[in-house]
Amino acid sequence: MHTTGWPILPRNPLFRLQPPRQTLFFRVDQNGRGASFSFKLLTTVPTRSKQRLSTPVSRVRRDR
Repeated sequence: MHTTGWPILPRNPLFRLQPPRQTLFFRVDQNGRGASFSFKLLTTVPTRSKQRLSTPVSRVRRDR
């Protein structure tokens, strides 16, 4: 199963409207290994700090 949904997260408007305490589990099986990324920090930080939202996402792209 190839799941590549991380580029849609920052561009998805519904992603910012989700509850602050909701934990999103992201699964990446691109490299053949099942890696689960929890974007708990993304929804925990305030909406005004948009720069912090792109920080964890960029790490996932580098780990690709």
